[in-house]
Amino acid sequence: MQELKEEINAVESQQTPLAAAAASLHTPPAAPAQNEKASTEQEKSESTIDLYGFVMADTGYDFGQTNPQWFDVVRPTQLPSYADQYGGNGNTYFSVRQTRFGVKTSTPTGLGDLKTQFEFELFGTGVDAGQTTFRLRHAYGELGQFGAGQTWSPFMDIDVFPNSLEYWGPNGMVFFRNVQVRWMPIRSSRTDLTFALERPARAPIRASMPTVSKVWGASNHDSTCPTFQGMCVLRGNGVTCRRQEYSEKSDGSTSTILVISI
Repeated sequence: MQELKEEINAVESQQTPLAAAAASLHTPPAAPAQNEKASTEQEKSESTIDLYGFVMADTGYDFGQTNPQWFDVVRPTQLPSYADQYGGNGNTYFSVRQTRFGVKTSTPTGLGDLKTQFEFELFGTGVDAGQTTFRLRHAYGELGQFGAGQTWSPFMDIDVFPNSLEYWGPNGMVFFRNVQVRWMPIRSSRTDLTFALERPARAPIRASMPTVSKVWGASNHDSTCPTFQGMCVLRGNGVTCRRQEYSEKSDGSTSTILVISI
């Protein structure tokens, strides 16, 4: 009997390590709360960079004629004023001028995220009209409620620009970037409020319609004060209301535009 008890004890002592090992396999690991928290804090403290853009080839056939400097866009102001002003009808064109490239960065700071954007395309305008050449679109940075550089003017709202294959967009639509210093005290899903001081005498009205300059009493280069722009956007239930103010006259008076989109 004594020998039998000793054999049973020996068997039990051999099973104990195996049972402990099996139990450890079924024991859930400790929740890595501290590791996840550290990982989240590390992600928040890291800077990010976003490269974007596209390569675009544009080709078509114009059965009529248009100003050859604007051969690949629809601009009614560049249509001929009289017969054969720009030569004969019929023109096949190829272009890569709408090709675009940009860089966005975000860097955490004690005052909030420092965001920057640099973007260019190859669509020549002004003295480079008609050429495939570098054209700056955005060179802008913002920190908290403040921003500076070249970006969309508060005189327009880029959110209402439709998705279109036509580069120039709908006829008569304001499409304008300018060098500015801006303050954005309110930015939310329902309300945006923006004030900006911009490079003077470059409003879209004066730039696109030189004859209006005489009415406003100033030329494109005679302003000594920055242009003031303000925009308030209210959203709700499919209706967007925009109130825009800008100072353009030489006497510094302000004009107001109210736009309601449904």
